[in-house]
Amino acid sequence: GTYRSYDGIAQTNLMKIGILMETSDLKISKDKSGQLKMEGYNQKKEKEETLLLPYQKDVFLRQDQKGYIAFSRNESDGQISCAYTNVSHVGFEKVAWFESKSILLGGLFLAFLMTMIFGISLLCQGKKETVLSQKIMYVLAGTGGILSTVGSVAGILIAIKMIMSYDYSREWLMRLLLGMGNFASVVDIIPELVLLFPKGGKRKKTIGIFLLFQLLLVWNLYYFHI
Repeated sequence: GTYRSYDGIAQTNLMKIGILMETSDLKISKDKSGQLKMEGYNQKKEKEETLLLPYQKDVFLRQDQKGYIAFSRNESDGQISCAYTNVSHVGFEKVAWFESKSILLGGLFLAFLMTMIFGISLLCQGKKETVLSQKIMYVLAGTGGILSTVGSVAGILIAIKMIMSYDYSREWLMRLLLGMGNFASVVDIIPELVLLFPKGGKRKKTIGIFLLFQLLLVWNLYYFHI
């Protein structure tokens, strides 16, 4: 599995986005022979890879002779929850498969990209619609998708810059943009649902896919406490 150190990274607010910039994850897997293998980074942020040799229960020696790694289990179910090494003063929490950086980054990028594309598509469709009520719903759905993407992306970029520079003078702008993005993301679901049920054929499929990506975006915003 994957183990992550949250040292210096908040888990209950927007600064959780910092995990996407860190290189402190440990990945434990099995090689072709079935032996445990560890992949991670040292204190110099250099990538390391070595086999793990059994030593004691839940304790393994590193084959490269750079110490050991030990695992702790939950008392309730006996499942491994944390990993510790002798070269770091912090523990590494086990994270779910969908919390790996590649999946989080991919999901965030895909949600933003597709929400923007479908938002523009629905906005264009609204201009062609002849029924006023349907036109309004298309324009609201498309505009909401675009605003949610622009606001969230801009806010996240400002947040990342603040984390890297330790300059929080633009926090008000970040909160304004993220607030706009969050509001648009949630409210945008309403016209999508209105358009989804009475329609059929290709339009219904398009709106349904857009709604799925919109929900994916909302989940990402919730996960990172944005």
